[in-house]
Amino acid sequence: MLERAEQRGMSTGVVTTTRITHATPAVNYAHIAERDWESDADLPAGATVKDIARQLIEFSYGDGIEVVLGGGRE
Repeated sequence: MLERAEQRGMSTGVVTTTRITHATPAVNYAHIAERDWESDADLPAGATVKDIARQLIEFSYGDGIEVVLGGGRE
């Protein structure tokens, strides 16, 4: 939905009480095979995909996601 909204010039955002890179909020902006690939450190050796955090920052639709608010602590 965020991709379509951005393509239409709308402002978008993701707000969650979990980590912003957690699989549940990430479903809105990331395309990835493994839900635990939240950062480069989590990717297997030789991986050629972008991790979840990079996909959030480099969201390639419209002018990017305008609002990102997350919570959670480890």
